Amino acid sequence: LFFGKAESSVLVSKAIELAKKNAVNKEYSKAKRQLINAIIANESTGDTTNLIRCLTIIEDIYSKLGQYDSAITICYRRLGLNKLQRNYKSLSDNFRALNTLLITNLESKAAEGLMDSCYHYALLSNDKNTIIVASTNYGSFKAGFDKADGLRLLNRAVAESVNCDNLTAYLYARVQAAEVLISVDSLDKAKEYLMQAQNKAIENNEKIQLAHIYMALARIRIK
Repeated sequence: LFFGKAESSVLVSKAIELAKKNAVNKEYSKAKRQLINAIIANESTGDTTNLIRCLTIIEDIYSKLGQYDSAITICYRRLGLNKLQRNYKSLSDNFRALNTLLITNLESKAAEGLMDSCYHYALLSNDKNTIIVASTNYGSFKAGFDKADGLRLLNRAVAESVNCDNLTAYLYARVQAAEVLISVDSLDKAKEYLMQAQNKAIENNEKIQLAHIYMALARIRIK
């Protein structure tokens, strides 16, 4: 509180990096203290960018600790700030995160409206990778009650990701589309997507996604 805005911003950035390291090391109490102090400093200087960074990290910590009410409260707060900044990319992911928190932990029925918003703000962002991920999320959600509509969105996400520069978006679209295709016994198309994903994952040494790909391929063999 005794530093100028620029100096305070530098100190807060350092505190955020230290908090992130502590969170990685599962020293959550230390990380939370550092972030709460940083949030107070951000509020006093009006540094919205760092404030959103702090809130995003502490929200993740609350989720990992099972403190879901706190995580949801923070997620709503992030939404308000992102709306003020018209940060459409962040808003799209923000709505997805809120949906996950509510559905997974409170069994809320608010999913459809939240996923509509996730997709809507992705389109407003005009960011190709954001749209691919949102289309994949929305398609997976829609497939839960309308397989044809869900697959329409998932196939679009796969097509749009062919030349994208984001490995996660490329793999995620194919794995999620394949899961729905397997559920409707469209096994050849599912295998086609999974083989594309497998080649790209091996090429980039992406082991976590590769595990999901192998499990999906195993389900095709079982069928």
